Amino acid sequence: MSQKVLTVTQAKHKINTFGKALILYVIILTVFRYGMSLIEKFLPEVFFGYDSRMYIYIGLNLLLLLLSFIPFTISAKKLDINIKNYYKKIEISKAEIFKCSLYAIGINFITTSLMMIFSFFFNVKTISVSFLGNFTSVEMIIANIAYFIYMVITKPFCDEYAFRGVIQRSLGMFGRYFGVFASAILYALAQGNLIQAVPAFFIGIFLSMVSLKYHSIRPTIYIQSISAFYFYLINIIPNSFYWIVPVSVIIIYIFIGFSLFLRHRDLNFDFLAIGNKKLWKILFTSKSIIMLVIIFIINVVLSFTNW
Repeated sequence: MSQKVLTVTQAKHKINTFGKALILYVIILTVFRYGMSLIEKFLPEVFFGYDSRMYIYIGLNLLLLLLSFIPFTISAKKLDINIKNYYKKIEISKAEIFKCSLYAIGINFITTSLMMIFSFFFNVKTISVSFLGNFTSVEMIIANIAYFIYMVITKPFCDEYAFRGVIQRSLGMFGRYFGVFASAILYALAQGNLIQAVPAFFIGIFLSMVSLKYHSIRPTIYIQSISAFYFYLINIIPNSFYWIVPVSVIIIYIFIGFSLFLRHRDLNFDFLAIGNKKLWKILFTSKSIIMLVIIFIINVVLSFTNW
Protein backbone atom coordinates (compact mmCIF):
# COMPACT_ATOMS: atom_id res chain seq x y z
CA MET A 1 0.00 0.00 0.00
CA SER A 2 1.56 3.28 -1.04
CA GLN A 3 1.87 6.01 1.54
CA LYS A 4 -0.15 9.19 0.99
CA VAL A 5 0.13 12.60 2.60
CA LEU A 6 -2.81 12.88 4.97
CA THR A 7 -4.12 15.71 7.08
CA VAL A 8 -4.59 15.12 10.82
CA THR A 9 -8.36 14.92 10.27
CA GLN A 10 -7.97 12.35 7.48
CA ALA A 11 -5.55 10.29 9.57
CA LYS A 12 -7.92 10.25 12.54
CA HIS A 13 -10.79 9.29 10.24
CA LYS A 14 -8.84 6.26 9.02
CA ILE A 15 -7.95 5.28 12.60
CA ASN A 16 -11.56 5.68 13.75
CA THR A 17 -12.75 3.57 10.82
CA PHE A 18 -11.16 0.44 12.27
CA GLY A 19 -11.38 1.91 15.79
CA LYS A 20 -15.16 1.66 15.76
CA ALA A 21 -14.91 -2.05 14.98
CA LEU A 22 -12.34 -2.44 17.75
CA ILE A 23 -14.54 -0.66 20.29
CA LEU A 24 -17.50 -2.86 19.37
CA TYR A 25 -15.24 -5.91 19.71
CA VAL A 26 -13.99 -4.91 23.17
CA ILE A 27 -17.32 -3.70 24.57
CA ILE A 28 -19.32 -6.79 23.58
CA LEU A 29 -16.64 -9.20 24.85
CA THR A 30 -16.42 -7.22 28.12
CA VAL A 31 -20.20 -7.23 28.58
CA PHE A 32 -20.26 -10.95 27.80
CA ARG A 33 -17.49 -11.75 30.27
CA TYR A 34 -18.97 -9.81 33.21
CA GLY A 35 -22.54 -10.54 32.17
CA MET A 36 -21.91 -14.28 32.37
CA SER A 37 -20.37 -13.81 35.84
CA LEU A 38 -23.44 -11.90 37.02
CA ILE A 39 -25.81 -14.49 35.58
CA GLU A 40 -23.82 -17.26 37.24
CA LYS A 41 -24.04 -15.39 40.56
CA PHE A 42 -27.66 -14.23 40.53
CA LEU A 43 -29.44 -16.46 37.99
CA PRO A 44 -27.61 -19.81 38.06
CA GLU A 45 -30.79 -21.61 36.99
CA VAL A 46 -30.23 -20.19 33.48
CA PHE A 47 -27.46 -22.77 33.01
CA PHE A 48 -29.84 -25.65 33.86
CA GLY A 49 -27.42 -27.00 36.45
CA TYR A 50 -24.48 -27.24 34.02
CA ASP A 51 -21.08 -25.64 34.46
CA SER A 52 -21.19 -22.05 33.16
CA ARG A 53 -17.71 -22.34 31.60
CA MET A 54 -19.15 -24.67 28.97
CA TYR A 55 -21.49 -21.89 27.87
CA ILE A 56 -18.76 -19.25 28.16
CA TYR A 57 -16.39 -20.89 25.70
CA ILE A 58 -19.14 -21.90 23.27
CA GLY A 59 -20.30 -18.28 23.39
CA LEU A 60 -16.77 -16.91 22.99
CA ASN A 61 -16.27 -18.98 19.84
CA LEU A 62 -19.40 -17.58 18.25
CA LEU A 63 -18.88 -14.01 19.43
CA LEU A 64 -15.26 -13.82 18.34
CA LEU A 65 -16.10 -15.05 14.85
CA LEU A 66 -18.92 -12.53 14.48
CA LEU A 67 -17.01 -9.60 15.99
CA SER A 68 -13.89 -10.25 13.93
CA PHE A 69 -15.37 -10.93 10.53
CA ILE A 70 -18.35 -8.60 10.24
CA PRO A 71 -17.12 -5.25 11.72
CA PHE A 72 -13.49 -5.61 10.63
CA THR A 73 -14.43 -6.76 7.13
CA ILE A 74 -16.59 -3.65 6.78
CA SER A 75 -13.70 -1.52 8.07
CA ALA A 76 -11.28 -3.19 5.64
CA LYS A 77 -13.56 -2.38 2.69
CA LYS A 78 -13.85 1.25 3.77
CA LEU A 79 -10.05 1.43 4.10
CA ASP A 80 -9.56 -0.33 0.76
CA ILE A 81 -7.68 -3.23 2.36
CA ASN A 82 -7.77 -6.57 0.57
CA ILE A 83 -7.82 -9.12 3.40
CA LYS A 84 -7.85 -12.10 1.04
CA ASN A 85 -4.60 -10.92 -0.47
CA TYR A 86 -3.05 -10.81 3.01
CA TYR A 87 -4.09 -14.39 3.65
CA LYS A 88 -2.41 -15.66 0.51
CA LYS A 89 -0.28 -18.79 0.53
CA ILE A 90 3.39 -17.90 0.85
CA GLU A 91 6.74 -19.63 0.66
CA ILE A 92 7.67 -20.41 4.26
CA SER A 93 9.08 -23.69 5.49
CA LYS A 94 7.52 -25.76 8.25
CA ALA A 95 10.82 -25.50 10.11
CA GLU A 96 10.58 -21.69 10.06
CA ILE A 97 7.01 -21.77 11.37
CA PHE A 98 8.05 -24.21 14.09
CA LYS A 99 11.00 -22.01 15.07
CA CYS A 100 8.82 -18.89 15.22
CA SER A 101 6.28 -20.84 17.30
CA LEU A 102 9.01 -21.64 19.83
CA TYR A 103 9.90 -17.95 19.94
CA ALA A 104 6.24 -17.12 20.62
CA ILE A 105 6.06 -19.73 23.38
CA GLY A 106 9.25 -18.35 24.93
CA ILE A 107 7.94 -14.76 24.87
CA ASN A 108 4.65 -15.92 26.34
CA PHE A 109 6.36 -17.85 29.13
CA ILE A 110 8.55 -14.95 30.23
CA THR A 111 5.88 -12.27 30.14
CA THR A 112 3.13 -14.42 31.65
CA SER A 113 5.43 -15.61 34.46
CA LEU A 114 6.28 -12.01 35.35
CA MET A 115 2.61 -11.06 35.37
CA MET A 116 1.73 -14.09 37.51
CA ILE A 117 4.18 -12.78 40.10
CA PHE A 118 2.28 -9.49 39.89
CA SER A 119 -1.05 -11.29 40.33
CA PHE A 120 0.34 -13.06 43.40
CA PHE A 121 0.35 -9.71 45.21
CA PHE A 122 -2.89 -8.43 43.66
CA ASN A 123 -6.10 -10.39 43.32
CA VAL A 124 -6.81 -10.18 39.59
CA LYS A 125 -10.03 -11.85 38.47
CA THR A 126 -9.78 -14.07 35.38
CA ILE A 127 -11.95 -16.80 33.88
CA SER A 128 -11.21 -20.08 35.62
CA VAL A 129 -9.67 -22.83 33.48
CA SER A 130 -9.43 -25.39 36.28
CA PHE A 131 -11.74 -27.66 34.26
CA LEU A 132 -9.02 -28.36 31.68
CA GLY A 133 -8.19 -32.05 31.56
CA ASN A 134 -11.37 -32.92 33.44
CA PHE A 135 -13.27 -35.36 31.20
CA THR A 136 -15.43 -36.92 33.93
CA SER A 137 -18.77 -35.67 32.57
CA VAL A 138 -20.39 -34.70 29.28
CA GLU A 139 -20.42 -31.02 30.21
CA MET A 140 -16.72 -31.08 31.09
CA ILE A 141 -15.91 -32.82 27.81
CA ILE A 142 -17.88 -30.16 25.91
CA ALA A 143 -16.18 -27.39 27.92
CA ASN A 144 -12.74 -28.81 27.08
CA ILE A 145 -13.61 -29.15 23.41
CA ALA A 146 -15.05 -25.61 23.27
CA TYR A 147 -11.95 -24.22 25.04
CA PHE A 148 -9.64 -26.11 22.67
CA ILE A 149 -11.46 -24.80 19.59
CA TYR A 150 -11.46 -21.27 21.03
CA MET A 151 -7.78 -21.14 21.98
CA VAL A 152 -6.23 -23.20 19.16
CA ILE A 153 -8.46 -22.40 16.18
CA THR A 154 -10.90 -19.51 16.65
CA LYS A 155 -8.79 -17.02 18.61
CA PRO A 156 -5.60 -17.33 16.50
CA PHE A 157 -7.54 -16.86 13.26
CA CYS A 158 -9.70 -14.00 14.55
CA ASP A 159 -6.82 -12.20 16.29
CA GLU A 160 -4.70 -12.25 13.15
CA TYR A 161 -7.58 -11.27 10.91
CA ALA A 162 -8.49 -8.24 13.02
CA PHE A 163 -5.21 -7.05 14.54
CA ARG A 164 -2.58 -7.99 11.96
CA GLY A 165 -4.81 -8.21 8.91
CA VAL A 166 -6.75 -4.96 9.34
CA ILE A 167 -5.36 -2.84 12.19
CA GLN A 168 -1.64 -3.29 11.55
CA ARG A 169 -2.06 -2.74 7.81
CA SER A 170 -4.19 0.37 8.44
CA LEU A 171 -1.59 1.86 10.77
CA GLY A 172 1.21 0.70 8.47
CA MET A 173 0.29 3.45 6.03
CA PHE A 174 1.87 5.86 8.53
CA GLY A 175 5.05 3.79 8.66
CA ARG A 176 5.77 0.05 8.75
CA TYR A 177 7.25 -0.05 12.25
CA PHE A 178 4.72 2.43 13.58
CA GLY A 179 2.11 -0.09 12.44
CA VAL A 180 3.97 -2.87 14.28
CA PHE A 181 4.18 -1.08 17.65
CA ALA A 182 0.86 0.75 17.47
CA SER A 183 -1.10 -2.41 16.58
CA ALA A 184 0.68 -4.27 19.42
CA ILE A 185 -0.40 -1.57 21.87
CA LEU A 186 -4.00 -1.74 20.67
CA TYR A 187 -3.84 -5.54 20.88
CA ALA A 188 -2.80 -5.19 24.53
CA LEU A 189 -5.51 -2.62 25.27
CA ALA A 190 -8.13 -5.01 23.86
CA GLN A 191 -7.38 -7.52 26.63
CA GLY A 192 -9.43 -7.84 29.80
CA ASN A 193 -6.71 -7.16 32.38
CA LEU A 194 -3.00 -6.46 32.90
CA ILE A 195 -2.18 -10.16 33.26
CA GLN A 196 -3.24 -10.66 29.65
CA ALA A 197 -2.30 -7.22 28.31
CA VAL A 198 1.45 -7.32 28.94
CA PRO A 199 2.05 -10.70 27.23
CA ALA A 200 -0.29 -9.60 24.41
CA PHE A 201 1.84 -6.50 23.78
CA PHE A 202 5.09 -8.43 23.34
CA ILE A 203 3.43 -11.26 21.42
CA GLY A 204 1.75 -8.60 19.29
CA ILE A 205 5.10 -7.05 18.37
CA PHE A 206 6.55 -10.43 17.42
CA LEU A 207 3.55 -11.50 15.33
CA SER A 208 3.40 -8.10 13.64
CA MET A 209 7.06 -8.41 12.66
CA VAL A 210 6.41 -11.85 11.20
CA SER A 211 3.36 -10.69 9.22
CA LEU A 212 5.37 -7.67 8.03
CA LYS A 213 8.23 -9.90 6.88
CA TYR A 214 6.04 -12.30 4.92
CA HIS A 215 3.25 -9.87 3.97
CA SER A 216 0.71 -12.41 5.16
CA ILE A 217 -1.18 -13.39 8.29
CA ARG A 218 -1.12 -17.08 7.38
CA PRO A 219 2.19 -17.84 9.20
CA THR A 220 1.10 -15.87 12.28
CA ILE A 221 -2.13 -17.87 12.47
CA TYR A 222 -0.07 -21.07 12.46
CA ILE A 223 2.31 -19.64 15.08
CA GLN A 224 -0.53 -18.65 17.39
CA SER A 225 -2.23 -22.02 16.97
CA ILE A 226 0.90 -24.06 17.67
CA SER A 227 1.74 -21.90 20.70
CA ALA A 228 -1.83 -22.22 22.05
CA PHE A 229 -1.78 -25.98 21.46
CA TYR A 230 1.43 -26.29 23.51
CA PHE A 231 -0.08 -24.35 26.44
CA TYR A 232 -3.25 -26.41 26.20
CA LEU A 233 -1.21 -29.62 26.49
CA ILE A 234 0.73 -28.46 29.55
CA ASN A 235 -2.58 -27.54 31.19
CA ILE A 236 -4.04 -31.02 30.79
CA ILE A 237 -0.91 -33.08 31.38
CA PRO A 238 -1.29 -35.50 34.35
CA ASN A 239 0.63 -34.65 37.51
CA SER A 240 2.76 -37.77 37.18
CA PHE A 241 4.13 -36.45 33.88
CA TYR A 242 4.44 -32.81 34.91
CA TRP A 243 8.22 -33.06 34.83
CA ILE A 244 7.87 -32.80 31.05
CA VAL A 245 6.86 -29.14 31.39
CA PRO A 246 10.11 -27.73 32.91
CA VAL A 247 12.15 -29.98 30.63
CA SER A 248 10.33 -28.66 27.56
CA VAL A 249 10.75 -25.08 28.76
CA ILE A 250 14.51 -25.56 29.17
CA ILE A 251 14.77 -27.11 25.70
CA ILE A 252 12.76 -24.24 24.18
CA TYR A 253 14.98 -21.55 25.71
CA ILE A 254 18.17 -23.40 24.76
CA PHE A 255 16.89 -23.54 21.18
CA ILE A 256 15.94 -19.85 21.23
CA GLY A 257 19.29 -18.81 22.66
CA PHE A 258 21.24 -20.90 20.15
CA SER A 259 19.08 -19.68 17.26
CA LEU A 260 19.50 -16.02 18.22
CA PHE A 261 23.24 -16.47 18.63
CA LEU A 262 23.54 -17.86 15.10
CA ARG A 263 21.26 -15.26 13.55
CA HIS A 264 22.11 -12.14 15.53
CA ARG A 265 22.58 -10.15 12.34
CA ASP A 266 18.90 -10.52 11.54
CA LEU A 267 17.93 -8.74 14.75
CA ASN A 268 18.87 -5.24 13.61
CA PHE A 269 15.93 -2.95 14.21
CA ASP A 270 15.55 0.75 13.58
CA PHE A 271 13.74 2.07 16.65
CA LEU A 272 13.72 5.52 15.08
CA ALA A 273 11.34 4.17 12.46
CA ILE A 274 8.43 3.57 14.85
CA GLY A 275 7.03 7.03 14.18
CA ASN A 276 7.35 10.57 15.43
CA LYS A 277 5.45 12.17 18.29
CA LYS A 278 2.85 13.59 15.93
CA LEU A 279 1.79 10.12 14.78
CA TRP A 280 1.40 8.86 18.33
CA LYS A 281 -0.51 12.00 19.26
CA ILE A 282 -2.88 11.47 16.32
CA LEU A 283 -3.42 7.84 17.35
CA PHE A 284 -4.15 8.51 21.02
CA THR A 285 -6.30 11.59 20.42
CA SER A 286 -8.57 9.71 18.01
CA LYS A 287 -12.00 9.30 19.59
CA SER A 288 -12.19 5.52 19.24
CA ILE A 289 -8.72 4.99 20.74
CA ILE A 290 -9.49 7.32 23.66
CA MET A 291 -12.59 5.21 24.31
CA LEU A 292 -10.51 2.03 24.03
CA VAL A 293 -8.08 3.30 26.68
CA ILE A 294 -10.99 4.22 28.98
CA ILE A 295 -12.57 0.77 28.55
CA PHE A 296 -9.20 -0.87 29.24
CA ILE A 297 -8.80 1.14 32.48
CA ILE A 298 -12.33 0.15 33.54
CA ASN A 299 -11.52 -3.50 32.77
CA VAL A 300 -8.33 -3.32 34.83
CA VAL A 301 -10.21 -1.78 37.77
CA LEU A 302 -12.98 -4.39 37.54
CA SER A 303 -10.40 -7.18 37.41
CA PHE A 304 -9.28 -6.15 40.90
CA THR A 305 -12.82 -6.27 42.29
CA ASN A 306 -15.09 -9.15 43.28
CA TRP A 307 -17.10 -9.03 40.06
